[in-house]
Amino acid sequence: AKVPGGNAVSRLLRATKDKLRRLLLSETIFESMGFTYLGPVDGHNTEKLTEAIIKSMTKRERERPEIINASRKMRIAKGSGTTVEDVNKLLKQFDAVRKMMKQLTSPSGKRSLFGKMKLPF
Repeated sequence: AKVPGGNAVSRLLRATKDKLRRLLLSETIFESMGFTYLGPVDGHNTEKLTEAIIKSMTKRERERPEIINASRKMRIAKGSGTTVEDVNKLLKQFDAVRKMMKQLTSPSGKRSLFGKMKLPF
């Protein structure tokens, strides 16, 4: 059975994935966390590594990364051809972005990233 609007949902999901990927790998995110972005690390394509790590996660792990324990990290690292350290880095980056987005979408809707300052509108 075909789901009404299924193509639109698929397109939205794909667009959201693309935007999240760009957000996680953009220079401004790294700089906003106080890091200097130098591009690919040690000659590795970080976007491909990130994609491999994410594809090695189960659907449930992608939806709820907080359930990823040490043994799951080892499985993800082996499945993606990376190290547990790489998996930890990605999870920390994701957590930092999630916290930042939570601040941006606070209940007041007017809180900025700079503490409790309010925007003038």
